[in-house]
Amino acid sequence: MRCFLKTSKGSCGELGEKRLISKITETMRRYGVAEPSPSGPGDDCAALPAKNFGSNMLCTSDAVILGVHFSESDNPRLAGAKLLKRNISDIAAMGGKPLYALSSAIISKNLSARWLGEFCRGLCEAAREYGIKFCGGDLARVEGSFFSMHLSLLGSGAKRLLARSGGKEGDLIYVTAPLGGSFESGKHLKFVPRLKEAQFLLNYGGVGACMDISDGIASDLKCLIPDGCRAVLENVPQTVFRGREVGLKKALCDGEDYELLFSHSGNADRLQKAYKRKFGKELYLIGRFEKASKKEDRGKIFVKTASSVEEFTGSGFEH
Repeated sequence: MRCFLKTSKGSCGELGEKRLISKITETMRRYGVAEPSPSGPGDDCAALPAKNFGSNMLCTSDAVILGVHFSESDNPRLAGAKLLKRNISDIAAMGGKPLYALSSAIISKNLSARWLGEFCRGLCEAAREYGIKFCGGDLARVEGSFFSMHLSLLGSGAKRLLARSGGKEGDLIYVTAPLGGSFESGKHLKFVPRLKEAQFLLNYGGVGACMDISDGIASDLKCLIPDGCRAVLENVPQTVFRGREVGLKKALCDGEDYELLFSHSGNADRLQKAYKRKFGKELYLIGRFEKASKKEDRGKIFVKTASSVEEFTGSGFEH
């Protein structure tokens, strides 16, 4: 199913903007993921009960863009689900629970109306799976061949949250799964947000810093390194695709993994055993934060091998 049509037949250009918004809203209500106004679409803005957000209201916003986060040959339902799930991954990384979403799209007139319907279907199926309600949004049209949908997600958080700050010298660094090759393997569309895993870590205690991996460790880990420290990595788990590991560079740079990356100050063996009992899978220890003996090494990533420790200069996925 292609996004763009050679003729206007069956295109979004045949439908007025209000009619398009109405059809999207109908789809959301059919899937039970949009309530009547004022808590759902219909008014100038949505009115949401403050009590639903617990001690903290968590807010995040992310988009998917055709040609960047997915291709025209990808299943539009998976692309729609990805839009919601990559936002859910941000809420998960803080140890929160997703609740409400607002979505706004920018589309060109020659976009296939059927393709857009399938994209919205995937979006709604994911919302129903994770118990999320849509409370509004907007749509704008442009010339040429373009599609992007932006989503803002609101969630509830406990008084204590997981955050990027809080790591310290000596903390061990972990990831929740092998990394790299996300586009080749299709994981960039089929990942599972680590909501349950983040809740486990929040309740287990000892997590100093945490975030989800969207840009790749080569970029994301730098957000977690404590002042005056460097990150030293070894034994980074690599995705096995078509019978072979994808390689260290791809594991560190590809991005779009949507796994948790975090530091922990407690006993490594005890944490890994507790995690495996809970989820039946491994938790991967990949390194630690060390004091940087040289000023120029602060905030940088190093890779340790049997013979040396070298700075890793690769960059993450830019999108």
